[in-house]
Amino acid sequence: MIRALLIGGVAIVVIYTILILVLPWESRRRVRHLATYALGVCCTIVALIPLVMLVTYLVKAGAPGLGADFFTQVQKPIGEPGSGMKHAIIGSLIIVSLASAIGVPIGILCGIYLAEVGKGKFAAAIRFLSEVMTGLPSIIAGILGFALIVARYERFSAWAGALALSILMIPVVTRVTEEAIRLVPKALREASFGLGAQRWQTVVKVVLPSARSAILTGVILAVARVGGETAPLLFTAAGQSLVNTDPSRAMAALPLSIYLNANQPFDTSKQLAISGALFLVIWIAFVNFVIRWIAAKTQPRLS
Repeated sequence: MIRALLIGGVAIVVIYTILILVLPWESRRRVRHLATYALGVCCTIVALIPLVMLVTYLVKAGAPGLGADFFTQVQKPIGEPGSGMKHAIIGSLIIVSLASAIGVPIGILCGIYLAEVGKGKFAAAIRFLSEVMTGLPSIIAGILGFALIVARYERFSAWAGALALSILMIPVVTRVTEEAIRLVPKALREASFGLGAQRWQTVVKVVLPSARSAILTGVILAVARVGGETAPLLFTAAGQSLVNTDPSRAMAALPLSIYLNANQPFDTSKQLAISGALFLVIWIAFVNFVIRWIAAKTQPRLS
């Protein structure tokens, strides 16, 4: 397979070179246009192949495990059949919701400040820190949450996990919010000022509604990133096999339960991990669809 692809690629390059050398200028321009278009299509297909293979494998291997027990039962003793992910699903909903409640408002406010007010060294420092934190390894956020909450209060908790995940969300939301606000036409601000609105009124009633769709896209990216994180929760939430809704105690999470079950030698545990991974993909895709639908329905009309 690889040999055929290499031979085919070399043949295409040779044919393209010959055509460029032989054909007249107008035909060469068309050949270059078609070659660029074909290269983009091929690169897109190549990039989608691993994704399609992964999703296909998850559907084939994980779908049989998405039965009633998966949603209604908790983790049974290792190797015992009938386990479910009810505790992990509830825990993930609570932890991600808490992380979003912390990270999204802070990120949006930072983005507004950088786009509308921030100038000088302080704003430059914030931009630099947000860019650095965007590539921050998730395990570092987990260690920070462990140091700030777990080590101080000597207990694992959902609050510590939410704090660690919010640290990963803030820079993403900040950068997207800043760029989205900068794309709002200056004429809208000038029209608002001309009608006598103050700066904060212009930001709240004109700028933010105009940039709402792009900001929600940033929120989607942030939620999608933290929704599948495992490393921060290992140091903070710790996980457990029972349903817990108290954020001040250790709490299970879907990525953490997937990781723990995948490391077990029993077939029942591995099946539970694969089914959990499939459900996690479906869950994140559903959240993306809902937020994009809300953004499309609430996008203001500028004409």
